[in-house]
Amino acid sequence: MYNKIGKEKIMEKKKRDLDGVYFRFGTENICWTDMTPAQQQSVSEHWTRKQWQTLAMHLTEVINVIGDSLDLFAIDEEDDTNDNNNKELL
Repeated sequence: MYNKIGKEKIMEKKKRDLDGVYFRFGTENICWTDMTPAQQQSVSEHWTRKQWQTLAMHLTEVINVIGDSLDLFAIDEEDDTNDNNNKELL
């Protein structure tokens, strides 16, 4: 798949089924993290604060399980060999 100009190849999103939070689109069940931003917007358009909190807490658990399974850790801020990767998120 290529963008409108055709110069850069666009990676198609892989279906990973990682988070276990599924929604129905037509005849297909799609995992939250496999959805396009437009699909996520459509699904969550009228969500309450509680619904967002529930999703956030579930995704936190999923991220921790993946991190534990793969023994992943963030880069140490004291490690100056990767200065470009040590950007604060907040």
